[in-house]
Amino acid sequence: MKSITLEDLRHLYNYYSPLKTNRQLIEAYTKISQSNFDPSKDIRDTYNKLIQRGFLNECVIKAAFIETYGFKQSPSRIIAVFELKTGSSRADICMFNNISTVFEIKTEYDTFTRLDRQLSDYKKAYEYLNLIIPKSKLSDALDILDEEIGIITYTTKNKRIFFETHKEPVVNCHIEPSFQLEQLTKKQLESIVNNPHLTKQELITIIRKTYNPTEINRFFIESMKSKYFSKWSYLYANKRKIKPLDYQWFFKNNISIEAVYS
Repeated sequence: MKSITLEDLRHLYNYYSPLKTNRQLIEAYTKISQSNFDPSKDIRDTYNKLIQRGFLNECVIKAAFIETYGFKQSPSRIIAVFELKTGSSRADICMFNNISTVFEIKTEYDTFTRLDRQLSDYKKAYEYLNLIIPKSKLSDALDILDEEIGIITYTTKNKRIFFETHKEPVVNCHIEPSFQLEQLTKKQLESIVNNPHLTKQELITIIRKTYNPTEINRFFIESMKSKYFSKWSYLYANKRKIKPLDYQWFFKNNISIEAVYS
């Protein structure tokens, strides 16, 4: 059996999908690794373990972070959301309880090129902002981040990922109520202003005139919690059945795990 290289792991990750059959995954594994697959093992476990240990990409870090922080509290306490569209950006992980917190991940394979634009969007919507990075990027991050941004670093030990809070975030004072309302659907806005004949922009205008920023922030948080409660609850309830690389997929698609993995 040849040693599996980083490039092999990239190919395995790029091929892997919950929707691939076990047979397809075995065939790809055999071709990429140039070795036979042990039929007594679970091919999906094999992909997950190899990639989690040797190719720490965004999906791997995201799964490890959710296991460390998101799964520690029930959906009645906290709601986590993957890839939440925020302005022109997509937030890697958002968590909502009584506050809103966003986490942007930059792995060793990423650059900080888009970070300014992403943080600019997040500052308009969320109360606390955090950057998750490998410890090797800490010095570079400290050079460019505002004081209010929290920093969480990760390292590996014995093939496990460990997170450490280098700096707690400071409450963000740049939230824009109109921007928060723009992130919501027309139906969500109509739950405040019960008039289906108004356009989304008209609803936003009325809400801005009627409610103060604190009230709009509360409505934004509760709307997000309500919208994603069932999706997060499904993932939380089935976390021991779902493979880590598939957390985000099953969060988006709450369908039968047995049917997908068969």
